[in-house]
Amino acid sequence: MVDGTSDDALTSLLSTVRLRASVFGASELAAPWGVSTEGLGAYVCYVIPEGSAVLSVRGNRRALPLLAGGVALVRAGMAHELKDSHKTRSEPFERLRARSKSATSFFRGGGTGARTQVICGTLEVDEIDRALFDTALPPVVSLKHEELSGATRHLVAALTSEAIDRKPGASLVLTRLAELLFVQVVRACIGLDVRTASWLRGVGHPAITKALAAIHRAPGEAWTLERLAEEAMMSRSTFAATFHDTVGETPFAYLTSWRMRAAAQLLASSDQSLKVIASTVGYASDEAFSRAFRAWAGMPPGAYRGRSPRRADT
Repeated sequence: MVDGTSDDALTSLLSTVRLRASVFGASELAAPWGVSTEGLGAYVCYVIPEGSAVLSVRGNRRALPLLAGGVALVRAGMAHELKDSHKTRSEPFERLRARSKSATSFFRGGGTGARTQVICGTLEVDEIDRALFDTALPPVVSLKHEELSGATRHLVAALTSEAIDRKPGASLVLTRLAELLFVQVVRACIGLDVRTASWLRGVGHPAITKALAAIHRAPGEAWTLERLAEEAMMSRSTFAATFHDTVGETPFAYLTSWRMRAAAQLLASSDQSLKVIASTVGYASDEAFSRAFRAWAGMPPGAYRGRSPRRADT
């Protein structure tokens, strides 16, 4: 077995994800108010320190109430509205921002009614990471104050203070807090009733999570069904059936996807040869690796490396 003292499945997964959090902005909006966006190329996160709001996402029939102390996460690319009431008409955020008289990141707007504080930010992830979360997280995650852990509540309070006070170094602090908040939201989703089979359900399964952690830590290992079943401390047949029912694919399909994901990150961030990358992710030949990668990514490894935005930035 792989060393049992290694990190858990969620830690080993999230440690490979490259998060780029925006600097959060804070608003105080008086009813009636409503803002909209046609969708951003990043996850959008809302924190409501005071007051309340209604979140409507295009394609979802039911609007979600956001109460004081709550947090919401909207999937990248989804058009949505945030407003004080179902009856209020919304306007593009950019237009509302342009009318603000404040020259700082904290601005006021709306009418003369009840006031709500809103802190908003975005979280960008790479294409392969976005696909990872899109398959596991619901399009909209809404967590009430009472559903947050004590640590997350303290995190929200710290984020609120930094976003409003804007002391020296606030941008850096907010970036780190935003990244931590995303991790806490993902952790909270493990405890929710996630009906769709995915790695998120697997992380929450007491036995399957051990096999996932082993794959995440060492994708290049010569894993067999028997070895993975040993990690989960289950029989081979029970493990195979439970893994498929929980994660939504076979252990080897998941292993292949994780290997290709690891290879994609190496292609994007290093100059290692295909032979070295193939060996690192568990393939005896670069030809076999190239075939598997093309099937996964829809293009050969060389083409993927050439289009990588990370390499373009170097």
